[in-house]
Amino acid sequence: MVATRGPKTHASSGGLRFVVLAAVSLASVRLVADLPLSSGRGPLLFSCAGLPGLTSSKSASSGALTSRPLPFAAELCGGYGGGCAGWPRSARLQQILDGDGVAKAVGSNVQVQDAPDVVETSSLAAMSVNLLKNIIGATVLSLAYGTAGFSDSRAAVLPASILTLTLGALCAYTFSLIARLCNRAGADTFRQAWARAFGQGSSWVVSLANLVMAGAGSLQYVAVLAESGSSLASAAGLPAMLATRSCALLTITGGMLLPLSFLESCSQLKFTSVVGIAGVFYYVTAIAVRYSQGAYAPGGSFYALIEPALRPSFGVVGGSFWSFKALMLMSILTASYTCHYNAPKFWRELENRTLTRFAILCTLGFGGAALTYVLGLSTSFLTFGGASTGFIFSNYALTDPLFVIARVVVSFVILCTFPLLMVAFRDGALELLPERVSGAPKAKRNVTLALVATLAFLGLLIKDLGMIISVPGAVFGSAIVYIFPAMVFLRLTRPAANEAVPLRLRLERLFNRCLLLFGAGAAILGTGSALGFL
Repeated sequence: MVATRGPKTHASSGGLRFVVLAAVSLASVRLVADLPLSSGRGPLLFSCAGLPGLTSSKSASSGALTSRPLPFAAELCGGYGGGCAGWPRSARLQQILDGDGVAKAVGSNVQVQDAPDVVETSSLAAMSVNLLKNIIGATVLSLAYGTAGFSDSRAAVLPASILTLTLGALCAYTFSLIARLCNRAGADTFRQAWARAFGQGSSWVVSLANLVMAGAGSLQYVAVLAESGSSLASAAGLPAMLATRSCALLTITGGMLLPLSFLESCSQLKFTSVVGIAGVFYYVTAIAVRYSQGAYAPGGSFYALIEPALRPSFGVVGGSFWSFKALMLMSILTASYTCHYNAPKFWRELENRTLTRFAILCTLGFGGAALTYVLGLSTSFLTFGGASTGFIFSNYALTDPLFVIARVVVSFVILCTFPLLMVAFRDGALELLPERVSGAPKAKRNVTLALVATLAFLGLLIKDLGMIISVPGAVFGSAIVYIFPAMVFLRLTRPAANEAVPLRLRLERLFNRCLLLFGAGAAILGTGSALGFL
């Protein structure tokens, strides 16, 4: 069965809950972003008035890494000038920073941890390939569906492509911002950077957002494998009962994904980086080739081989980009660009790293992904228009040789990369469980079994691939990509009273305030659009 749009239903009670949730969410974001650095309002806040940055250097005598304090705002943005020198800091924090190690926030206190070990670095070119592979994937196959959500006019490709490029630029900026925040705060993860800004007590929200996005990505993989497996089984001539989506999903989940989820090490899957990118380029190229040939247009060689409901449809419904329905495409794009939990890792592993080189890395990675998305979106939508499904391969004929290969390729790539995503999903779940539970001898096994079973159940229940991506992308993707980085930046760069702030820092703070509001709006309105409230 292919992903289709069901009838939208509205309930007064559901609408009321949605309005209340929206109001509470906006109020919470505003409250947290504007709390003073030293308010003494519970364990979520630092007791110090400002937070300096850290730079690492080697001791001449011992070769050990040491840390020294620097004005945070000036160092964070690559040197805004002397206007931020002398940022105030508490005596306790200053005392810690005068010694060796890295400051680490725990609750309302500050502790010291050893400086991180030196990590193996890679060239800018190699890191660019890794980042591109980290971003692009099967989500490109749902972009035409997001576009068809607001219009079935061929002209819809233009605003959809502009939106794709714009969000790619925004996501590249926040990816770079997270790396800058973590580096200058001496944090190995964004959760630690959050803890430096707001305290350890609230850092679980970062883990929760990452957990949900990893789970949504895993569920997307399960759904794609089920659709591809069902199509390949039908093309192979298997009995109808064995070629159903449910049978394919249960067979693949139990026979392949469950064993892969128990891999102790994913090092043997490293070779799939280049293969994964080649696979994505293959099926995007296949989509473009069939569009250029007109193979699925009326009179085309494959037009009669697909169901009437899946045939190209243009100008029947109309629609406009300036409607709330376009927010679903925004949510799908946000989810497709989300890889920000890996920003600190990419910063640490970049050879001869500087802010300029890291900006180039972000430009290459996100720029390449954005161009790939634009190509995939435009050619697939211009092929099928309003009939585009959440898994665009479902629109193509089962006997189309290019897409028989494409289904095999996407299945292989997903099978090889699923364990990497499952590790993040499982570790996130363990991180949120109480220590007495997560530390139990069989905790990892039991959690893995529970998560795989949950994925199988949801995969059977939810057949709309676009919905799987758009709802988590609206709420948690917006939080990871737009809201959280802006909140941490505004908190850590908030000057003391009467502190002179350079113009560049003031402009970036203003931009992040706008980004914060944009993210909150995208989360609320995008969820409403995906669920049919708008």
